[in-house]
Amino acid sequence: ALQVTPNNVAIRTEMASCLYYGGDVDGAISQLQQSLRYDPKDANSLFNLGMVKWQGKKDSKGALAAWQLLLKSNPQLSADRKATVEKLMGDIQMGNKN
Repeated sequence: ALQVTPNNVAIRTEMASCLYYGGDVDGAISQLQQSLRYDPKDANSLFNLGMVKWQGKKDSKGALAAWQLLLKSNPQLSADRKATVEKLMGDIQMGNKN
């Protein structure tokens, strides 16, 4: 499917999740970065990029950057989704202080 529609962000995001859960953290990040080339504000790609960087790479700075961009570029985000992102950011910031 990606050969036919390389700019299909939803498929790329799904593929990134599969790669991540299959143990290919770098492959997942690569797919998410590709998605963001096509749609730099895509909330799912930014959210997942943050999760993969935090969980898969222990890159808390990279995760925070992705999530800050997510909040800034998606003002229409639902309140519960926004709260989830803010809680994750808080968790990272608390963890960094320990």
